[in-house]
Order: sequence, then structure tokens, then C-alpha cells
Amino acid sequence: MDSAHGGEHIETGGLELRAGFQRALQTVEAVLAGAAVCALVFLGLDLMAPHMKSKRPQPFLWASQGDGATVFFGREPVLKLRGQDGSGAAARARRLANSLGSLFSQLDPPRLEVAADRPETASVRAGGVLLIEIESADTEGQRPLPFARNWVRRIEPLVRGKGAEADGCPACHIERLDQVLRESRIHSGRKW
Repeated sequence: MDSAHGGEHIETGGLELRAGFQRALQTVEAVLAGAAVCALVFLGLDLMAPHMKSKRPQPFLWASQGDGATVFFGREPVLKLRGQDGSGAAARARRLANSLGSLFSQLDPPRLEVAADRPETASVRAGGVLLIEIESADTEGQRPLPFARNWVRRIEPLVRGKGAEADGCPACHIERLDQVLRESRIHSGRKW
């Protein structure tokens, strides 16, 4: 009943409106709180990023053992180095693994070149930069120049093709390289 007719009138529309407004307000508060948490997490990650090491797997690794060291592609050994002392072989292996990893990360790395600097060594370069000098001690009795040429024939598809042939990598990366380079030139001036 309404008050004009002597009864009481209860207005419920205002309560429903207030309850709906409160639900909407709670939803907005939850969204804002979530956004604030996300912003804080990303800010923390940005601040920590320079202090964290990359967890991206490196394609070329190295390990020292005794008087030598081995360079690996994944888990497969690709070159065993020997030296007068283990530290010299380890330093050479580390430099080679880092250099090969750098070439691997390039879309179109320079070709590997082999030259005989001296009868007992052969040098492997990429784009004029020395990657490794293969010494007689590294070749298990073979002459360094033919050993280095054979090694380059095995390693270049890994570097240029971004993986082993069994994984289909050279087919994917080398055969489509012209297409990828053409597309990158077309889109190089555009913002993504």
C-alpha cells in the first residue's frame, strides 16, 4: 500500500540499483587490482632482466676434459681440441662455441672459409673473422687443411640451416632463405 491510501509503501528499485552499482564497482576494483599486480610484476621483471642470465638454450656448447676440450652442437660433439695444457684447449673451445652461436643467430651468416696459414695449422674464418685455428694436435694424425675442410662441410649446414638435417632444418632455413630475406627487405621499413 502506498502512504496516500493509509498504508506503507516500500520502494525496492533503489536497493536493486545500489546492489547492481556495488557489483559493478567490485568488478572494476578487481580489474584495477589485477592490472596493478600485472604492472608491478612486469616492472619487477624489467628491473631484474639485466641481472638474469638468458635461459634460452645455446646451440653450441663446450666442455673441457683432461688436456682437451670438445665443442658440441646440442649433445653431439662436433670438434675435439687438444692442447699443451687443458686451459688452452678450453679457451679455444669456448671462443669457437661462442662464435658459432653468434653465426647461428644470424639470419644469413657469412660462409665459412678455410685457409692454410702454416703447414701445421689451418684457419677457419667467417666474414674475415677468425673462428679457430685447427692444429695438428687436433686432427688425430690428419693434415690440418683437409681436416678443416671436412669439418667445415659438416658444420656449415648446422650454422646456416639452424639445425641438423635429420630435423629438417636446412630444408626449412636454407631453401627458404631467399624468400625470408625478400620479405624482411619488404617489411624492414614498416612498423609491426
